[in-house]
Amino acid sequence: MFGKWLAPASVIEDVSGVTDGNGRIIFESKTVKKAPSGTVFTFKVLNVVKSGCSFQPDGFDEASSPASAPSLVQTESSMGEPYPNPGNPGIWLPFTLSKAERVTIRIHDMSGRLLKTLELGEKTQGKYLSKDKAAYWDGRNEAGEQVSSGIYFYTIQAGDFKATKKMVITR
Repeated sequence: MFGKWLAPASVIEDVSGVTDGNGRIIFESKTVKKAPSGTVFTFKVLNVVKSGCSFQPDGFDEASSPASAPSLVQTESSMGEPYPNPGNPGIWLPFTLSKAERVTIRIHDMSGRLLKTLELGEKTQGKYLSKDKAAYWDGRNEAGEQVSSGIYFYTIQAGDFKATKKMVITR
């Protein structure tokens, strides 16, 4: 999402920013020069204006809204769609975490046989959606052999959150 951001004075004074082509934003403030290491800022987007259309997170008009409410606060863990899908040789597996959790992804074939376990370790709360953050499966099993073309399933386990999605590998 592209656009200029400005916090209302009633919430916090002098905070603004502009999203880049990847939807990332760096907030700027003349008042807050440098936050101490470890400082966490939480933002909730109440209204977004893009290309003349106004978006309200709680009531989108499907014809002019993004697929999900824009928010800088992740309230639920979720799993995104694998990409590319189909993949060759590998595939990225995006996810979001509502809180810090130990993350494990297990990949199974159509018969349910476990092919690969990706131990991602402890991950902080946030979005792991881009290629540099999402989990990556190289299309190989535990023995290092490339799997054949076909449909596979991956299951993410992060604390109490567990979800499974389908992906396709083509050779």
